[in-house]
Amino acid sequence: MKDDEESIIIGGFSISQDEIGLECCKKDIFEGILAKAVLKMQENARCFIKMNSSLFEQKVAEKMSESAEGTLFAGGIKLMSGHSFPDIDAGLSFGVEVKTTVSDKWTSTGNSIFEGCRIRGINHIYIFFGKLNDNPEFKYKRYEECICDVAITHSPRYMIDMEIQQGNSFFDLIKCSYDEYRKDDKLQIEKLREYYLSRNSTSRLWWMPPEQESLAEIEEEAVPMEIRFWSSVSSDERKEIMIECMAKFPVIFGKKRDKYKEVVFYLVKDKNIINKSLRDDFSASGTEERELLGERYREIPRVFLKFLDNMASVLALVLKGYNGLRGEEAMSSWMKSFLLEANETLSSSQTCSLTAEVLKQCLEIEIDKINQNNR
Repeated sequence: MKDDEESIIIGGFSISQDEIGLECCKKDIFEGILAKAVLKMQENARCFIKMNSSLFEQKVAEKMSESAEGTLFAGGIKLMSGHSFPDIDAGLSFGVEVKTTVSDKWTSTGNSIFEGCRIRGINHIYIFFGKLNDNPEFKYKRYEECICDVAITHSPRYMIDMEIQQGNSFFDLIKCSYDEYRKDDKLQIEKLREYYLSRNSTSRLWWMPPEQESLAEIEEEAVPMEIRFWSSVSSDERKEIMIECMAKFPVIFGKKRDKYKEVVFYLVKDKNIINKSLRDDFSASGTEERELLGERYREIPRVFLKFLDNMASVLALVLKGYNGLRGEEAMSSWMKSFLLEANETLSSSQTCSLTAEVLKQCLEIEIDKINQNNR
């Protein structure tokens, strides 16, 4: 080693930064600090039984500070306040997120994948995990190496497993590094969608609409926090929602067995409403006779009666937007789908005398009225 080369002292040896790399040295030193902290806490493990998470964070920071004496990290370890990520800023671009459980498992719900509260300048994050049951134990691991999955609470969150096998982390499975993933919103949504669909090709990511450009937009959306049952929704709001559904999902006028599936997802995703009897709300109470265009038609299904009663409102919503289209294009596309579904239902009925052609005439008359009002 040349005399003028910069060097650092580790374990009594002077090592050139060019030989080993400063970042690698810092990593080894930092992991040594965490290992010492684990040993210190394990010596008095019983005092951590059922300890609350805030106090545990303080104890971790204290033991890390003690273990850092005489190293590059001495005096620089700080417990952060509020919802900062990570919980501990250790300095020199290193940090620690503290997690606890009182169960006998090394698993926990992690942080939001958005990392909106991430402390600037921290590039290397570790998990310090405390299992605080009747037999407390402690472990540490690099953050990205213990992320096993992404789960959905109010927003996508990482799932932590301290015992995950090397090469089986979430980032290994999506073939993307943690640093790449966290810095690119569009990559996040692309990789997450691919990951979930690869596990179940028929799954629907109700919390991730296709039109979203980035996951950050999902977190920013104003979504009601309260989950409601349909029975608790007012009659006026029910009527509004049913009109929206007829405008958005013409498939409900058809015969498909799963025709209400899209409506169920819409109610959960956009309205936070659970409806356990959606079919009944559109089609219950049988059929009815109705006069249309000067003639009487018998046994009209309830779903079409609801549509006829609210046709002007449904069409007004269609004009505002349907399947990414607006105005006349939206109306043309919606009518094509609606009449296709209606014809399938009405032509197969042995008792209903209404036809899709009659509905088409009714629609054209109503559209003419809308156009005249808009002139």
